[in-house]
Amino acid sequence: MPGCSEDGVALSRGRFCGKRSVTKVSPGIVQVFMELIDRLKGRLIASHKVNRVRKVIHQHIRPSRGRTFLFVFGCQRSGTSVTQQLIGLSPAVYSYGEGDHGYFIQEGKDKNRLIDSHQMRSFLLKENSEYVLLKPLYESQNAKLLLDAFPASRAVWIYRNYVDVIRSHISYYSYDAREYIKPILGEAPPGWMGEAICPRVREIASSIDMGALSQEDCYALYWIARNELYKKNHGDQRVLLVKYERLLSHSNEVSRNIYKHLGLKYRGWYSSLIGKKTREYRGLDLRLHPAIEECCQLVGLEMDKYECSQD
Repeated sequence: MPGCSEDGVALSRGRFCGKRSVTKVSPGIVQVFMELIDRLKGRLIASHKVNRVRKVIHQHIRPSRGRTFLFVFGCQRSGTSVTQQLIGLSPAVYSYGEGDHGYFIQEGKDKNRLIDSHQMRSFLLKENSEYVLLKPLYESQNAKLLLDAFPASRAVWIYRNYVDVIRSHISYYSYDAREYIKPILGEAPPGWMGEAICPRVREIASSIDMGALSQEDCYALYWIARNELYKKNHGDQRVLLVKYERLLSHSNEVSRNIYKHLGLKYRGWYSSLIGKKTREYRGLDLRLHPAIEECCQLVGLEMDKYECSQD
């Protein structure tokens, strides 16, 4: 039978038409099915192999006419990895993880720092992708120097509420926080952490009993020191400041802004990579020294103002 009337449905290529029947499906089953589809879609989107194929195809269709660095800066545990993954979805971008062989030093006291700019430029000329994305968090204090060394480059600087960053540090790292922050206090050879002196941290350190500080207090000072580095980049059109919480709550809008800033073509499904919920750190009570907490709140408000002033 070639077709069916409005009273029937075609089955088995139209060989039989019967009365319309409606199968009721439980809302719960529909919800489970949709969640499964979303999970599979998310895995496909985030798949390194799938995106590698997309990049290879893009390179053949649109060979690179010029190669440029893109950077992600900020404080550790602030959403920098998610931001890097988001930008890396573009087929025009080849992304190197923090510490990956090539652009990052592999051993010694400077491990995970960038190689010198001359070597970077030499490697860049050999790349097949138009954009090379790096996340050199150990070099956030040198953001302006890097952008000046590579004039066509651009950067995204991401920051996150101090409470979640501190909790994330405690949950993720197992070392002694007091020992870890010695360079920013001037109590150890500076290295990458102590290259940029933070007046606010030094002022706090001189006014309170540092020996009585908790792990949380130490990581709070670290958060202050690393986020204060943004100040000398504020107003630089090459640097886009992004609040991690806004990236989560307005993922499509913020993702689109990031791509626009970097000069990349944006596709709506890219924001599907961004989770709608951030991790909850239950059972981790956060009690900071009053002077440190006050400073964290002040720096957070300043960062919020800096971000809003970009609009």
